[in-house]
Amino acid sequence: MTIPLCTQHCVRARGGDTGLGRRFLFKEESMRTIAYVDGQNLYFSCLKGTAFKWIDLERLLKRIVCEVKPESELISIRYFTSPIKGNLARHGKISAHAQAEYLRALKCNPMIDIIEGRFSVRGVHALRHLIPPDLTARVRIWRAEEKETDVSIAMAMYRDARDGAADHLVLVTNDSDLLPALRAIRDDATVMVGVILPLKKKVANESAAPRPSTSLALHADWLLPHIAEADLAACQLAPLIHTRRRPARRRAHW
Repeated sequence: MTIPLCTQHCVRARGGDTGLGRRFLFKEESMRTIAYVDGQNLYFSCLKGTAFKWIDLERLLKRIVCEVKPESELISIRYFTSPIKGNLARHGKISAHAQAEYLRALKCNPMIDIIEGRFSVRGVHALRHLIPPDLTARVRIWRAEEKETDVSIAMAMYRDARDGAADHLVLVTNDSDLLPALRAIRDDATVMVGVILPLKKKVANESAAPRPSTSLALHADWLLPHIAEADLAACQLAPLIHTRRRPARRRAHW
């Protein structure tokens, strides 16, 4: 099985046999393209700790997708996220306000739909880190989990593929939990599927970097293994975005 693996933006997936049991005939006309962005995954895997959090999603996705597949016409972006809880964020309420301002800025773009999930925070008993593990040694911790996002992305992608809303679906995530959704789309629809792993380019001594979920490539026509820092830097929103109410402002730590 051969999956086109785009190590640079200029490397394109080719037409013809994809090695996945289907054939595509790429015509000269544009391919209607919808992107599905896992907002929390993008933030924690690629943007956290950088100066690029105020990202222009439309410009970034057009820059990447149209270089991988030049015939793509981006018609919609679905951005999935959950409002963060200030008491669990590094900067407290400032972090929550910064995210809220960013979402207000995104809402000014008619191409972007924002689908919100929620965070669940509950106390649980977890195993202490002992070697070998001791099932009787437990400690009470807080567990914060994002809810609804994976299901929302899977349903949106499947419905769009089923209904013929687009010719090309692009998933931005490093979450292998979405593998079943990609498998179902491959089985039931004839759309092209691309995956962008929202990871920084790996540095040799960066052992704490998230591992790529390359299993997503099993049901994709092309996969981009990271997002270049140069693309992030080139695709930033203006610091002040005018809205129908007060302007949305980029916060200092963003």
